[in-house]
Amino acid sequence: TRIDWAKINCAWPKFRGVLIVLQGGPHFGVDPELTYKEAILPVISHMRYKQCAEQGKAVTIWTSYGAQSRTLDTKYPHQSRENARVFNDRIEELLEGSGVITLDYWNFTADAQTSDGFHYLTDVNVFKIYYLLNLIEKIPLAT
Repeated sequence: TRIDWAKINCAWPKFRGVLIVLQGGPHFGVDPELTYKEAILPVISHMRYKQCAEQGKAVTIWTSYGAQSRTLDTKYPHQSRENARVFNDRIEELLEGSGVITLDYWNFTADAQTSDGFHYLTDVNVFKIYYLLNLIEKIPLAT
């Protein structure tokens, strides 16, 4: 992770909090254990993060792994829809009780148009951002 923890100071009374959005999967070979160990655990186990979370000044959102086009299954079988589902389910298990919020993009990526079989077109990405911003707007943060 590339979080500059030195700039996060929840002890400062005017610090409003930190919102961290995490994603992963293909970056770690669609291995949920490795993704959790490398992308999620370093954040949620960090001392500053824990201090902020205790004060209600830290929110973390995990964005689920979306569906790749069936046209790529032969070339990238580890990223198939079936493996993506297993990945997402296991990440959910690993996040249980952590306080991390999961934003599940699966349903609106499963049959979405892509530019290359993996990366979605602008309309899907705009909707993903809208969905994320809508969720963020509903999260109560410490004041």
